[in-house]
Amino acid sequence: MITRFDNDYFEKANFWCKLQIGKKLYILRKTVIEGLFGDAKAHHGLSRAKLRGLNNVEVQLLLTAMVLNLKKLFNKLNVETVKKAENLLQKFFFTVFKGFLLKHHACWA
Repeated sequence: MITRFDNDYFEKANFWCKLQIGKKLYILRKTVIEGLFGDAKAHHGLSRAKLRGLNNVEVQLLLTAMVLNLKKLFNKLNVETVKKAENLLQKFFFTVFKGFLLKHHACWA
């Protein structure tokens, strides 16, 4: 018998998946979470890391997550509100993130 360090987690997951609430949560996970990862991979370049190094991959992941969250937010807003916020967001992105990336990650320069 092979025992893994995370065997307890597998047992807990199997227990929860057998319950009715666990089945519902698993279905929700398949539709919501997997869809977000698929969108990130297919449309936002998350299928491969663009740069090497843990810090650079973390920046890429966080920027992708931010874009996905902004897309969700904009889908909930009406068109007029989005148009008004567009200029503010452009200024925000170009000042804050460009300055951050240039200061902390020389490879993004």
